[in-house]
Amino acid sequence: MSRAGLTWLILILLAAPQLRAELLRVPDDFTTIQDAINSASEGDRIEIAPGHYTEALSLKGGITIAGTGFEPEDVVLEGEGQARIGTLLDDPRLLVLENLLLREGFAIHGAGLYLENARIRLDRVHFWGCGSMLEGGAIFARNVDFEAT
Repeated sequence: MSRAGLTWLILILLAAPQLRAELLRVPDDFTTIQDAINSASEGDRIEIAPGHYTEALSLKGGITIAGTGFEPEDVVLEGEGQARIGTLLDDPRLLVLENLLLREGFAIHGAGLYLENARIRLDRVHFWGCGSMLEGGAIFARNVDFEAT
């Protein structure tokens, strides 16, 4: 490569935004999962330490949320029979959930997850005791690109 070409390449790389994914840890870096989600940028990974977490999460695509326990049951996201655990709306970016147990969510539709106009991949995600008044006890999905392993 010529010296001029190398100079242009260096200038482009310096001007480009940071493309590095961040690791956000709950509870080490953030006290709540929602705080970590709110701070996450596309490509970031949120790792959740073993324990029980009671939150109604507003999810977003472009990130990965993963439990760090040996089994999905080591990281429990709780609805306590009173609230939906997670909602993802109108986001075409892929959300990845890994190694989690979603337990005892409650809602009219989708007590574990309510998904609409979204993309999601579930890898070793278990649901237990999620109940809805109408449909989609564990998951309610409308116009969703969905993968599960």
